[in-house]
Amino acid sequence: MRKVNKKRKKQNYEEKEKLNFPKKKNSEKNIKNKENNIKAKQVNFEITETSAMITNRAVALNISRFENHGIALSLDDYGTGYSNLSYLYHMPFHFIKIDKSILWSSEKNDKADITLQNIFRMAKKLQLKIVMEGVETEAQIRKLLTMGCDYFQGYYFSKPVCGKDFLDYVQNFELPDVCNRN
Repeated sequence: MRKVNKKRKKQNYEEKEKLNFPKKKNSEKNIKNKENNIKAKQVNFEITETSAMITNRAVALNISRFENHGIALSLDDYGTGYSNLSYLYHMPFHFIKIDKSILWSSEKNDKADITLQNIFRMAKKLQLKIVMEGVETEAQIRKLLTMGCDYFQGYYFSKPVCGKDFLDYVQNFELPDVCNRN
């Protein structure tokens, strides 16, 4: 992380670091990371739709603490659980990560395509940033750009990597031409 942070500083990046923790480890203690010099405003804490269904006091308190410390929140895997719309206006999410199954279904099914388009419209009206998961083709990227997608995630860019491979990937990453909105 230190190498990535140094490179980002040189290139004037202000992107969020995305952290996923298992439900049992979702506590303020686990997100503080002085060793890697990650500031709270650089953190985007992802809460899966399934985890968001657990609306007990401890979860609400942690979410409130995260927000009070300037940590952004994402609703992850949207569309895989019960897709309760109330999460989007009761919880202080900044990002919505739409599950890949909706994108893939939208390519074969008109109703799924209408659903995807309406999720985008709703998210934009709620002033949420949109992350589309499962992006694998240029055609998907072009379609999502016309819909106003803010971020892409998927095998088109990289399969999951860890450790040194991640650092190498980030240091050598170049945005594909198809992603340029010019």
